[in-house]
Amino acid sequence: MKKYVYPSVDEFFYEHVFENGLKIAILPKPGFSKTEVNLAVKFGSLHESVLLKNSLDPITFPAGVAHFIEHLLFESDESNPTAAFARIGASVNAYTTYDRTNYYFSTTNEPTLGIKLLINMVLKTKFTKKSVEKESKIITQEITMYEDDYEQLIYNDFMQKLYQNHPIIRDIAGTVKSVSETTYETLNQVYQLFYHPSNMVMVIVGDVDVEALIRLIESELKQYPKRPSLIEKQLLKEDEFILNQSLEFKHKEISIPMLMMGVRLKLDAQSSMQEQLLDDVKLSFLLTGAFGKGAKPYHDLMKKHLINDSFDYFESFEKTYGHIILFTETKKVESTRLALTQLLHDVINENPDALQFSLSKRKIIGEYLQIFNNISHLANSFLEYYLKDVNMFEFYQSLEAISYEDVLSIRDKINLSTLMTLVYLPKDD
Repeated sequence: MKKYVYPSVDEFFYEHVFENGLKIAILPKPGFSKTEVNLAVKFGSLHESVLLKNSLDPITFPAGVAHFIEHLLFESDESNPTAAFARIGASVNAYTTYDRTNYYFSTTNEPTLGIKLLINMVLKTKFTKKSVEKESKIITQEITMYEDDYEQLIYNDFMQKLYQNHPIIRDIAGTVKSVSETTYETLNQVYQLFYHPSNMVMVIVGDVDVEALIRLIESELKQYPKRPSLIEKQLLKEDEFILNQSLEFKHKEISIPMLMMGVRLKLDAQSSMQEQLLDDVKLSFLLTGAFGKGAKPYHDLMKKHLINDSFDYFESFEKTYGHIILFTETKKVESTRLALTQLLHDVINENPDALQFSLSKRKIIGEYLQIFNNISHLANSFLEYYLKDVNMFEFYQSLEAISYEDVLSIRDKINLSTLMTLVYLPKDD
């Protein structure tokens, strides 16, 4: 077990790798009453295709398989995991993202019983054809409910225009068709391939006895011995750019028009995970100066009633995809489209205000430091960085070092030739 200390942020954590490959980070937080335990599987919605060892042909899974398995682990034929956690005063939950499925619980009690429950829930659950059939119906109902969520619908539609073949164009839950095509055999195969300690990471945050927890987990893991991975590699490549600007309108059952606009980012396949995270932050600094609620352009758009409180923007910089997306409801569609397009051009061609950069940097770093005092936020954020082999306590130093010139240089990553705009109009317009 190794201990890492970071005086600049007054934080430390312990790291250990068990014999079967499970990697764990424990972040002691003396004086805090709450403990949170995360057990993440490195399998998310983007992992649709793999090449097995000693095989020439890749295996492709239906969209939504990762999310399907998440559901199944709460639908054990032998027990009710949610009730089992509740009996020991703990709350358990899970979520699936593009790159992981995370199972976690929080408690103000001693966490040892919860840790045992969590490990066995994730590694020992046996699902059946009956439970697969039941969850298939539940997931289908969830997907159908999205049909009334027009913000989710416009996002899903938009991603299918911004990208061509990348798995990101498919919803994490999959589609009604892909769920119906997902069989017990496929789910069992995926579970056997990915649900092993060597493909998992555990993060524990709270006022805990580190050595006692290591001994407990080591004992619990004896029933899950080390085994060689059956996977040669996961197949996921960068999508090609669509180098033409487009504008599309669709009519929906809405009262106020919705507009979504975005561009792709130029990726560097040689960049490390830390460099990509830094690029994401630099881009965030840049966009905050144009679209943040404290920025002059944002207030100008509000004064002209081109946007309303629904306005949002976000960026994503990952290994195989990257984009900037803007969204708003607006009654002045064309004026808003032109104004936002001009702002995107200004982001690239006009130097941001140096004072605004300084304010944005202080704000973002302040929010980053606040994470350290919230058990759940710290557990989730530390896990997200940890899965990318980035230490978020060390990353703080890199944040502090970002300069105005660094932010200017990130503009080269924005590819305006990929600009896409999708507008939902009320049916009677």
